[in-house]
Amino acid sequence: MNTTRFSITPEVLLQQYPIITWQSYAVEEVAKIAAGCAAGTPQDRILEALKLLAAAEEIAMWTPWDEQESRRKEGNCLGIIPDTERENVLYDLQQQADEIIRLATDAKGRINRVNLCKIACDKAGRKSPKTKDETEDKPLSDDRVKELFHNEWLPLAAEDQARWKLFRQMEQDYHREREELRTAIEKGSSKKVVTQLEDKVATTEAISFQSSGQFYPAAEEIDRRRKAMSEQDRASEREAFLLSLEQGTLGQPKTIRSKEHARNILLGTEDFAGFLEFVRFPEEKPKYVPTLPQVRDGDGAFVKREKGADGKVKPNSDVSHVDEFPVHDLSKNPVESTKTIQWRKKTQR
Repeated sequence: MNTTRFSITPEVLLQQYPIITWQSYAVEEVAKIAAGCAAGTPQDRILEALKLLAAAEEIAMWTPWDEQESRRKEGNCLGIIPDTERENVLYDLQQQADEIIRLATDAKGRINRVNLCKIACDKAGRKSPKTKDETEDKPLSDDRVKELFHNEWLPLAAEDQARWKLFRQMEQDYHREREELRTAIEKGSSKKVVTQLEDKVATTEAISFQSSGQFYPAAEEIDRRRKAMSEQDRASEREAFLLSLEQGTLGQPKTIRSKEHARNILLGTEDFAGFLEFVRFPEEKPKYVPTLPQVRDGDGAFVKREKGADGKVKPNSDVSHVDEFPVHDLSKNPVESTKTIQWRKKTQR
């Protein structure tokens, strides 16, 4: 019985066929793969099998997954580096949205807002810090949940939605201005009208960036328009945003309008981030850094602070860095006195 096993080596393939493999394969293995190929002759099917093996080796050595990981670490063209661990946590929380809504729904089918947010905080792991006498953290109180929703999440979500609305409105205005200019040119309008429209379009182009043949409002222009709004207008926006999600008066418990609105609160939409993401990953507040009082001159007027070589403002100090009366360092080694002590005998009178 012949026990010799034949194999196809890379050297043989390079000599006879333009197929590159990095290791040898047993003839039986290649024959099994060739049996599933759809080529004509048996030799053609074997060559197809070898091409599949070469392609598999190339993919294994190319490791596209490592390339994707390197791109993830480098970030996209905007410098945004995705956080896969955070995305996984949010995905797990999003799967619990229906369960949270069910637990917050009473027997009459009404969804209580406080219960919805309280359960969401519990699912997201948000708890009240323990005191000295307590051994573990405790769930958030109703008052703290109301504060998180109304005073912290609501202003951020309403601001995000307002910015998106302004973005779309400005985008429509830019498109309309260009259509007006195109129509004026086609109709042969007066030169004055065309010039005015051209100036208007040029102004919008100056505060936009071009992408795929379209002009989008610049973030700086959106910031400028938002900052020009009064606090009363912002409060009206927040109230309108809240009424779009829930219903109820001051004397009644606040209930969510529908399950779809409850899902929008928990998960968010393209216009604003959801409450679950907010309570699970709250934004870090900047640390308070106290500022020193500004220096005044002899007449009581403020003195303009100078900047150092590093561009930073020098600290406030009325004491010069160069002492007028320098104090010499005391020697660490004691110096023996050269004078001898003379004792005088006390005389009696």
